[in-house]
Amino acid sequence: MTASVRRAAPADVPAVTALLVDALSRDPVAEWLVPDADRRADVLHRLLAVDVDHAIETGHVDVTATGPRSQCGGATTWTRNNGRSATTT
Repeated sequence: MTASVRRAAPADVPAVTALLVDALSRDPVAEWLVPDADRRADVLHRLLAVDVDHAIETGHVDVTATGPRSQCGGATTWTRNNGRSATTT
């Protein structure tokens, strides 16, 4: 199977979000933060959907398209901070 990499579009937000939720829902930190597995998927979905949407609009998101229907098999998100600190005083 071969995979191609392409830049994500706003229409890819649901697929990228679902991929990240699946990958992170069993992460020990996510399990500690949201112990209830049913709630965890919902919380991660809402958080990551905003993050992915923001990264597509202001940064860069790459996805791998695999399979005959070009399903999202992997993703990277890149965001800019424009040289400023994330914290303010």
